[in-house]
Amino acid sequence: MPSAREPDADKAGGASPESGWRRFVGAVADFLDGLEFLVWSARLVWGLIRWLFGLLRHVID
Repeated sequence: MPSAREPDADKAGGASPESGWRRFVGAVADFLDGLEFLVWSARLVWGLIRWLFGLLRHVID
């Protein structure tokens, strides 16, 4: 068991403290967050376009 004064083995070697699967899961989570933002943005834009054309249709009629 390392003492409180000894650095962690991962940090001493300069390696990242995260393992490969944690980096992969983090990358997937970041991708899904980005995808969620894109879907939210697309729905917002689509809703505004539908509202604008609906308003335009009522003005023309």
